[in-house]
Amino acid sequence: MLDRNFLYIKSSDIYSFGVLMWQISSGCPPFSDNNNHIELGISIHNGVRERTVPGTPIEYEKLYKNCWGQEPEQRPTIDEIVNEFKKMDSRNRLKPSELLNFIKDYKLTRFIKKDELTAMTQIYSSSFGSISKAIWIKTNNLVVCKKINNNESINKKQIEAFIHELDMHKRLDYCPRIIHILGISFGKFKYFYSFFK
Repeated sequence: MLDRNFLYIKSSDIYSFGVLMWQISSGCPPFSDNNNHIELGISIHNGVRERTVPGTPIEYEKLYKNCWGQEPEQRPTIDEIVNEFKKMDSRNRLKPSELLNFIKDYKLTRFIKKDELTAMTQIYSSSFGSISKAIWIKTNNLVVCKKINNNESINKKQIEAFIHELDMHKRLDYCPRIIHILGISFGKFKYFYSFFK
């Protein structure tokens, strides 16, 4: 746009990836309030970048700022970016006690003791957990139990998905067409259950 002799190199892709990372964290296109493409191009060439969105994890912010750094030769390689993402993932694991506290604090569901169930039969299994059917002694009704193995292989996204599922069940409790969550239970051997009627 500005320099007809511009040589397209890998560091240009890295810059673009950094901008994409910013867009993911912000939820909006970069410089969406600037429609003057020539002025914007000059500003970017002179080092102007988007502001960090509050709440962006520090490691993530640092990585995308390194990607869109002013000096192309100082930008990370794609291998370095992948390694940084792996480090971020390993630091973002929730401990079982943290998950339990979160569920209690936000009152996402009630707790049901596993010994309130009888005739439990497994109907599905995976490395993440299993699904069983059982009879809830309190009501003598058939329930479905989703067992989640709570170990080191569960990452933050899977835990967030579980919490989101609990939250959605809480919000849709009035709807007769969905399977309602009854509650959850934590086992002694690093697992927890959610029960559905």
